[in-house]
Amino acid sequence: MKKLTFAIVSLLIVLGVRHDLSNGSVQIQEKDSLPTVTAPYQEVIIQPGQTILSVVERLHDQPVSVPIEKIVDDFHQLNGMKQTETLQIGQTYRFPLYNTD
Repeated sequence: MKKLTFAIVSLLIVLGVRHDLSNGSVQIQEKDSLPTVTAPYQEVIIQPGQTILSVVERLHDQPVSVPIEKIVDDFHQLNGMKQTETLQIGQTYRFPLYNTD
């Protein structure tokens, strides 16, 4: 009985692994396939020392009255990111533009 149970469990594991490897169970979004965006943005190539907030403030020539959390969330949406990633020097990113009237 133990051998039969072991054989069935082993078969299920092998079939599950085969399915994951052939069909994939995790959706991976390619960095080059960015989401379609209707909000205004500007693409910027990251230089050493730049942060999301410093770039947004430079694009507006002044501090922005938008909460930092919103700026970061908008940045993630524009770039198809689900979590915070370290900005890579030399990489191009989309940065949100806000109405400063």
